[in-house]
Amino acid sequence: TLRYVVVKHAVFVVAPDDELNGITFNAVGSGTTVSHVQVYSAFDDGIEFFGGAVNVDHYVGLYVRDDSIDYSDGYVGRIEYALVIQSLTDGNRCVEGDNIGDTRAAAGEPLDTPPLTNPTIANLTCILSLPDAGTPDSSQGIVMRRGPRAQYINSIVFGGYANDATANNRCMEINDNVSRAFARTGQTPMRSSILACRQATRGNLDTGAPLTEWVRGVATSTNGASYTFNTGNVIITDPQNVNVSLLSGFYTATTRRDDLGNTIATTPVGPATHLGAVTRADDWTAGWTYGLRAGAQGQPLWFATP
Repeated sequence: TLRYVVVKHAVFVVAPDDELNGITFNAVGSGTTVSHVQVYSAFDDGIEFFGGAVNVDHYVGLYVRDDSIDYSDGYVGRIEYALVIQSLTDGNRCVEGDNIGDTRAAAGEPLDTPPLTNPTIANLTCILSLPDAGTPDSSQGIVMRRGPRAQYINSIVFGGYANDATANNRCMEINDNVSRAFARTGQTPMRSSILACRQATRGNLDTGAPLTEWVRGVATSTNGASYTFNTGNVIITDPQNVNVSLLSGFYTATTRRDDLGNTIATTPVGPATHLGAVTRADDWTAGWTYGLRAGAQGQPLWFATP
């Protein structure tokens, strides 16, 4: 059991390109309890799953330099109520998903080699920051590559606190044809989620249809396909517009509005009752996390908090 555990400053470089994660789960099964855990200021990933089926609920990844959530090698667990806040100028991805890892892919192993990765990511709040000078496209929300499947529901990816003048940051990317085919055929659905970045999506599906059509769940895409298995999703490409109201600090806003000021009437997929990770009315981060509020932080958050 890991419950109310905080890991800070996992920054040791073991070898070139081999750094410590906050917590690594290697083939951990569903009999393990992981609830209310935080990784703060890690050099590599926050939590990483190499296979397994362990479930994680109420996770905070704050100022993780690489991927706040990373999964691969047949991981099939559920990650639910996850608050990810990147550092203002040094963060990579909120979620990075693979089916097989770098070494196996480089050796020519098929990207869809079983066991197939297929986690559920539910009620994620991902707050993107600025690209850093060394890696201009470093700040990203959800990235799927090397053949994973996944289920994304009730989530908010938000890039509106930092002025992404170059439009390099992006909310979502699927960057190989195996992963794109899984998405196109409904094996990787996204439901009741909001993507709010200047570059909300990047690229196309394997048939050439824009990924934006897939996210929106259009009935007839550019190539004639139907993506109606995706429901309730919203894309906002002007997240700094004064009309946009998705978050209040890191809390999900009570009333969510788009860049036209219209109320976003997205119904959460049950049993959750709200989008995103945490609400002011049910603040599960209070009393044990580090860095989110005065009295338990070395410095204030880089964006305004209520």
